[in-house]
Amino acid sequence: MPQHHLELKKGAVIMLLRNLNQSRLRNVTHMVVTELQRHIIKPNILTGCSKGDIVFIPRIPLIPTDVPFHFKQ
Repeated sequence: MPQHHLELKKGAVIMLLRNLNQSRLRNVTHMVVTELQRHIIKPNILTGCSKGDIVFIPRIPLIPTDVPFHFKQ
């Protein structure tokens, strides 16, 4: 599995590509980054019923399932 590196800036518009929370953080939720920390992104939600809310998105480890052994990056 290749290394993944994500570079974001304050004010960048981002979109979720997976469900993190069925009630607020669903697939295709648009947000704008308000603060960046080493393991957390703090965005403001732009769409949906939670529009205007500020949330915390934690670092999500990538664990491949296509190999016979398990490791995390």
